[in-house]
Amino acid sequence: MVADRLAAFGRQVRADITEASDLGDQDTADLFTEVSRAVDQHLWFVEAHLQR
Repeated sequence: MVADRLAAFGRQVRADITEASDLGDQDTADLFTEVSRAVDQHLWFVEAHLQR
């Protein structure tokens, strides 16, 4: 299901944010944060559509 895949991808991106931060790479962490926000928004849209 698309929502499950988006959720899994979002979890991985959030883990990548933590890893980049732990490595001191704030630029990459910021990029991952933007990706995470977009994924969360897409997931919200998909879940809202499925609830109809």
